[in-house]
Amino acid sequence: MMRKAIKKIHLWMSIPFGLIISAVCLSGAALVFEVEILEFLYPERYFVEPVSGENSPLSGENSPFVKTPLPVNILIGNVVKTLPDTISVTSVSISADPRRAYRAGLSQPHRATICVNQFTGEVLPPNPRPGFFMIMFRMHRWLMDSMRQDGGLFVGKLLTGWSTLVFVLIILSGLTIWIPRRLKTLKTSLRISLNKGFRRFNYDFHLAAGFYAALLLLAMSLTGLTYSFPWYRTAFYRVFGVEASPYGARGGARAEGGDAAENGSRGGREGGGSRGGGGRGGRGGGGGRGGVASVTDFSNWQNVYGQLKTANPNFTQITVSNGTANVSFPHFGNRMASDQYTFDATSGELTGSTLYRNAEKSSKMRGWIMSVHFGTWGGMLTRILSFLAALAGGLLPLSGYCMWLKRTISRRRTRRKAALRTLPLRTANIP
Repeated sequence: MMRKAIKKIHLWMSIPFGLIISAVCLSGAALVFEVEILEFLYPERYFVEPVSGENSPLSGENSPFVKTPLPVNILIGNVVKTLPDTISVTSVSISADPRRAYRAGLSQPHRATICVNQFTGEVLPPNPRPGFFMIMFRMHRWLMDSMRQDGGLFVGKLLTGWSTLVFVLIILSGLTIWIPRRLKTLKTSLRISLNKGFRRFNYDFHLAAGFYAALLLLAMSLTGLTYSFPWYRTAFYRVFGVEASPYGARGGARAEGGDAAENGSRGGREGGGSRGGGGRGGRGGGGGRGGVASVTDFSNWQNVYGQLKTANPNFTQITVSNGTANVSFPHFGNRMASDQYTFDATSGELTGSTLYRNAEKSSKMRGWIMSVHFGTWGGMLTRILSFLAALAGGLLPLSGYCMWLKRTISRRRTRRKAALRTLPLRTANIP
């Protein structure tokens, strides 16, 4: 009796929300490898060829065969010359890989970056987010809706949030239904038949794929809900004994939160980093182009980078901005973790530091939520598994619709045949 009730709940929750769940999951799957796809399609926007004096293997930035990169202030000065007066440089991110170009963060549009060849000073072609991935992001977060400037109801975000919440209940009810009544049927429930027709394949896929993907789908759904509902975010943090801080607050690790944070982390990231304070760092005084002034403004960033690089030889990326710097390491788990430093903008002297292990718990929690939601917490393996789980999550409602429609049509045919069989008996009794 309980099993039948759960089946009905599973079905009637899936029918109205299934298409929305498919759209959210499939668009999320499309975003998993966005960075890798863009770097493969447009390598000239992200990578450089280390300048070498001899044709010898390159072993790293300190190799004797690799030319020393130009100073950061010179590189930023070249970037500034290509920008309109309304846009300034707010940060520079430097990877440990010498083949990866330096990345300058811009004041606008939000989270925009542009790369520069650190060996030649050449500003590389812009790398705006392609329309396809922007559509996928808007579909994943807001079902193509847009935020109301007047503070009106954000329908798309609301639908995504409630659909995700229902999806959690669908997964849990589906697992309850899936549990085989007899142990000997367990093997059959985990296998997908490929040679017994589409109907059997669809049924097996719905059961087996749903089971295999359930844990990752639950993890991504439960963490994704923190971006939709403030009340859920507060409750989620409290479950782990953490007090949720407002969106945008920064701790010792890179603080990420809300829609803007997810957008920024998906587009143009090689490790992220602080965008720095507001300020018009890329311009000299007086509102002019200010080439000389801009070089002076950024002259201490090179010193800060050199100090942090020496003190942290195992870094993966160093990001320097206006008075702050972040050093990222190859952490397992929270991939957004970093040590944060502050420095005197006029002298370049380091004035303070907050190591990741001493960071605020809320900041660590934000990083963990993003790492779990994006599937990056375990490196490439968990990203592939998260991609497959999201793909399965998008196909499961569609396979469920096929099963439901097939069953509904079969029942109607059975009722019609039964009605036709009883028709002669009814006519025979007519006087």
